[in-house]
Amino acid sequence: MWEIYDVRQIAITHLTKLQPPMTSVEKIVLAKEYFVEEWLRAGYGELVNRPSTISDDEAEQISWKSAMWVCRIREEVQRPAADGMRQGSMFGYDTTTRVSTAVSKAFEEELKEVKCASENYRSSS
Repeated sequence: MWEIYDVRQIAITHLTKLQPPMTSVEKIVLAKEYFVEEWLRAGYGELVNRPSTISDDEAEQISWKSAMWVCRIREEVQRPAADGMRQGSMFGYDTTTRVSTAVSKAFEEELKEVKCASENYRSSS
């Protein structure tokens, strides 16, 4: 019964290592469709960190609401502060940690749904 789960894990591992790699948007779209939490986190994190803004086409692919959250997180993370700290920020101080924490908070429900659906593959196999 674990064979389906094992094949799924092998496919995820191989797709994660693709060259050229999946784009941030591809990771998000595929993560939502196939319930891969690591791709969802990575895709959102990459969109927050990349220098270019989200295009209209990308926003439509990931949903306008998700795109709005990505923009909010970018603004929060990139907001300069005179003392080098993010006063009033709910996201902490280290950039990597701030992005990870912000993605977890902003997309909490979506990440839970994907994780739960992913775990169902294991229990139904």
